[in-house]
Amino acid sequence: MGGNTIIPIVPGINMMRFEYRYEMDKALAQWEEHKKTLPIPPKDEVYSFAYWLYRYSGLIKPVE
Repeated sequence: MGGNTIIPIVPGINMMRFEYRYEMDKALAQWEEHKKTLPIPPKDEVYSFAYWLYRYSGLIKPVE
C-alpha cells in the first residue's frame, strides 16, 4: 500500500486512486461507535472526528 496515486489522464485532468479506503471505512465506523458514548453530540462533527482520529483513536501513530 503506497497511499494516494495521481494518474494523469490528459493535460490538466488527473485521476486519483485512494488506496486507504478500508482504513478510512474502519475509522469512520469506530467514530460512529465513539459518538454514541458522548454525553453531548459534537457541534462541529468534522473537527471532532479529525481531533478524535489523530488524538484518541490509536489508528494513527505519531512519527518520532
